[in-house]
Amino acid sequence: MGYRRTKGGRVGVKRILFMAAMTARRTDSPLKVFYENLINRGKKKMVALTALMRKIVIIGNAKLKSLHT
Repeated sequence: MGYRRTKGGRVGVKRILFMAAMTARRTDSPLKVFYENLINRGKKKMVALTALMRKIVIIGNAKLKSLHT
């Protein structure tokens, strides 16, 4: 079974998310725990980092939604 490739999307946003994910995996935070759990379950590092990027987007969207309600 292979892994999917990510393509398309907004390059600038993806760069920012990548850097945010790289920082989050090094800091003492729940996001680091999330990343390490994925690695411990056998996910490749890049796959876990991409999942972390998605998690950051979900958290950001939830915060924006709570500001507007």
